[in-house]
Amino acid sequence: MKNFSFSKNRKKIFLIFIFLFFFLVTQSDYVMFDIPEKIDSKIYQLSEIDNVVDLVIGGYRHRLFKLYDELNVFRISHNKHSKKLPLFEFKLSPDDMLYLEEAMEESRKLGYRSDFANEWRSVSMIHNETKYNVKIKLHGNSVLNFNPDKFSFNIKTDSNNYFQTSRNLQFILPEEAGYDANLFLNDLAREIGLRPLKTELARVSINGRYKGIYLVSEKIDSRYLEKNKQTDRKIVSIGQDNWRFTLEDLQNNIRGRPSPHAQKYLYEEGLIEEIEDVNNAAILAKYSEFLSVIENENSDGIVDYVDVDEWGRYEAWRTIRGDIHQALGDNLRISYSVVTGLFYPVPRVEDNVNKLKQEWDISFEYELNAYGERQKFYSKLINTIDRNEIIRNKRNFYLQKIVDNSEYFVNQYKLTNEQYRKALIKDFSVKSSREIDYDIRTSYDNFIHNIKLVENQLKRSRLYINIIENRDDVLIEIVPESNSAIIFKQFNLNFENYSKNINPIIHEELFQFDLDEEMKVKIKKINLTVKKESNASLVSYDLEALNNITKDVIPKENVKVAYMKNSSQSFDANLLNDIFNFESYNDKIVIGNGIYNVTNTLIFPNKPVIIQAGAKIYMSKDTSILFSNDLHINGTSSNPVIVTSNETFGTFAVVSANKKSSVNIKHLDLSKGGETFVDGKFFSGGIAVYNSDVNISNSVIHSNKGDDGANFKNGRVNIINVTFKNNFADQIDLDFCQAFVQNSNFLDNFGDANGDGLDLSGSTAILTDNLFFGFSDKAISVGERTNVIVINNRIENSNIGIAVKDLSEVFFHNNSLKNNNNSIVSYMKKPIFGGGKTYITSSEIHKYSSKKIDSLSKIYSVEDSFIHANNMSDIDNVDLILSKSSSSTIEKLIIHDKIEYSNFYTINYFVTNSTLTGTQNLRLNFTGSENIKSIFFDTKSGLLKDENEYYYLKIIAGNDNIELFYLRPFKNKTYYELKNTLSSDKKLIHAIEYAVGSKKNEQLKIMKNDLDLNDKLNIVKTNSHIVNKYVFESLACEQPIMLEEFKVNTSSLVNKNVVAIKSFSNCFLNSELGPLFENQFYLGEIIE
Repeated sequence: MKNFSFSKNRKKIFLIFIFLFFFLVTQSDYVMFDIPEKIDSKIYQLSEIDNVVDLVIGGYRHRLFKLYDELNVFRISHNKHSKKLPLFEFKLSPDDMLYLEEAMEESRKLGYRSDFANEWRSVSMIHNETKYNVKIKLHGNSVLNFNPDKFSFNIKTDSNNYFQTSRNLQFILPEEAGYDANLFLNDLAREIGLRPLKTELARVSINGRYKGIYLVSEKIDSRYLEKNKQTDRKIVSIGQDNWRFTLEDLQNNIRGRPSPHAQKYLYEEGLIEEIEDVNNAAILAKYSEFLSVIENENSDGIVDYVDVDEWGRYEAWRTIRGDIHQALGDNLRISYSVVTGLFYPVPRVEDNVNKLKQEWDISFEYELNAYGERQKFYSKLINTIDRNEIIRNKRNFYLQKIVDNSEYFVNQYKLTNEQYRKALIKDFSVKSSREIDYDIRTSYDNFIHNIKLVENQLKRSRLYINIIENRDDVLIEIVPESNSAIIFKQFNLNFENYSKNINPIIHEELFQFDLDEEMKVKIKKINLTVKKESNASLVSYDLEALNNITKDVIPKENVKVAYMKNSSQSFDANLLNDIFNFESYNDKIVIGNGIYNVTNTLIFPNKPVIIQAGAKIYMSKDTSILFSNDLHINGTSSNPVIVTSNETFGTFAVVSANKKSSVNIKHLDLSKGGETFVDGKFFSGGIAVYNSDVNISNSVIHSNKGDDGANFKNGRVNIINVTFKNNFADQIDLDFCQAFVQNSNFLDNFGDANGDGLDLSGSTAILTDNLFFGFSDKAISVGERTNVIVINNRIENSNIGIAVKDLSEVFFHNNSLKNNNNSIVSYMKKPIFGGGKTYITSSEIHKYSSKKIDSLSKIYSVEDSFIHANNMSDIDNVDLILSKSSSSTIEKLIIHDKIEYSNFYTINYFVTNSTLTGTQNLRLNFTGSENIKSIFFDTKSGLLKDENEYYYLKIIAGNDNIELFYLRPFKNKTYYELKNTLSSDKKLIHAIEYAVGSKKNEQLKIMKNDLDLNDKLNIVKTNSHIVNKYVFESLACEQPIMLEEFKVNTSSLVNKNVVAIKSFSNCFLNSELGPLFENQFYLGEIIE
């Protein structure tokens, strides 16, 4: 019995040991992940078949780890680490839920999203206690997005009720979008100058059931472009992925299906968004050319179709991520600019950081750009771009910037990891917590690995040089072995009696290896022939080469030079011709004095052009001239350059694609231009200059018939003594420019009803000593995050003097505004932006009596001394000046009772422990959420609310003295009750009188029940410029019999600057009176 018991115990111990061993082994990431990966890597090297081991054990490993999660009582789906993430709550009907379940089920059976699953469903969404009516549909094509318990989806809001600044949002499973790597990689993209999507991690619940953490992202559409100052661009797609596979497809792939992102007919014409006019044909023509260049893999010609700098940034970003999946098929988003005629990448993240591999220790290009398992696929677009040396050098330049700042970026990724990792691991997911944790940690490790690999690759440079001396010349063969471009700092050939410096021949040449069609390293040989004097013999050479990316001198041991002397003589005419071409310079086109008739559209070659005084260029109808390099127009006062037509011609334009041109114009008279497409680029002005720096003086731009008389984009612009007059719509548009405009005239006698004098968008500008006269719309229009200083200008006889909108800021000083319907207007025009800010010196705040602003906009006063303390004529100083203006001392809000839409505005004082400290950053919250509903505030006094206490603020006019008085909360008390309570303190009574909005004690009480209907109507009929909200609320909700009498007074109320009634109450808006004030603003008086 003892032996039997001992034997039985031994079995138990053995089984326990086996279980513990198995448990401990499965806790090792090295065993469960790294070893299978190493075996797969070895199999791939031998057979080019990938993921064999992963396919065999992956499913078992996943089920085992999910079992561990279920047994782990300490792991909860709704974990404490996710509590700080924003929450989106969705309410779906039973029919909606049933539809989604059926759509996902059908899609899973097909292996891709079915057509049935493409329907939008109307649901409700709640975020921060705000309800939105939205539409929802499934997101993505892969069935990995369609788990019944947690699925990816898209939403879109009503067109008039955006969520923050977005209408379309994507809610994506974190495992399908890179977890927290998505957030970090987007931050990295911003750091190197790209404009990625706005993304965040958030919690989601559907019908009260928690669904876990999602990656929430805005959609790539026209609104995304506009928010990123890319209004000239349209989104295009490169082909459509094929998720429907044939039997032949399945048989040709070891994984059971091929890649949907790499199809045979990948480069077909895709989609161009939101282009609905006849110009679509011009864009499609350019797009077709672009696709042809890609299909033919024309790496030299690609630079004529893409923005070199932007693609360089994008490829650096993609390289450090080790990712080609993002750039295949319709994963890659591209935009097209109708201004430059170029294509741009749109950065977006779908994966974690993948590990870069390298070929021969000298290149990561092949592994970076190959995709697929048994059969390798490549992106023709990416290969064509990366094989171009110019773009590749740009990419390497930005990669080096990442390497130089690697400590900062690694730390930022680490902080992102620490912030979100625990929440993601413990969250509800299709994957197990172990798999999620491994993916997150591996992505971080891969990022560090990739930076080190890239750093080593960029600094690894070798040169092999053969010097072959012939009788009459020296042949030099240069073979670079370097991904980074190499330049020669010094290269002298020393003969017996003299030396010859060959640097002038090669100083602009970049030496680096080539890449073949599969992105494998291709040996490149550069031949150079140098003439020498007869019978001279080469004695020695002096050579020093530089890595053009790292700027390090290449060590001598990495420069291998072989010398040979050849007694025979050969003659290479092509090489000699190349040398002569290289040494030629000042290759310019000069147009002299004379008359020129242009009967066809002309596109000048990429050479500087000079137009001399007295040149007269007569354009035929619809013809255009396009310059691609520097342009100099050298007219004089007595002999100007004239460009005109008997009928409307197209445009007179300059576009520089990858290098800014210099455009200098003196004494030009240009008229009768229009708007047109030339070479796939759209020009809206009679004269148009894009991506160039412009100096224009003593010129006249007039009588043009397009959308703009002149249109300048993306450049530094100086406009001195130029007259813009009688152009059809806007006299001039400046988009994304740094502009200085002085002593110029903007005149409109019979233009378009919507035409502006000067239209600024996304720019920084100084306007000084100009005249604006006679505009049916706006004399000066400032929009889309433009910062402007406007000083000493005359603005007369226009509908609007200056409009400040969409997050723009204007400093306004010593301007003369006469006979304008509105001096200053400020508002939000586009939902993706906000209101505008205007700063006016305190001595002038009373000059501009006709102002019109919405609740999102602000008008401030700053001290006059601010002008003398800052340089107002330096265009590089504009942003700094406006930043100082927003924080300057004694900044007084000069609009009172600004209640439309908004519930708060700001003034620069700060409240601490019931006292004012200094003159900094006071935030006045005019919430109107309790008993005091209408706040009166002028330069002398006001009321502010701090939490549940009220304070009375008094500013003594003319100096910086401030008094602060404490007010007890007086919720639900009438005015008379307040007065009796505070009868001993006249200052406090005065404060309450201002707070309730009336200086006439007998006219108004706070609570509506203290006034009968006749009292309320009498109050409405008074000339009081502030009326209590409760009065209007109760009036609007009274019996209909009183509405007719109330209607009689509505127009006079607004005309007398009574508060716009529309903002006061839902009851009023829903009454018959609401529509009467649909478009009214409150015109705030300036209180003396």
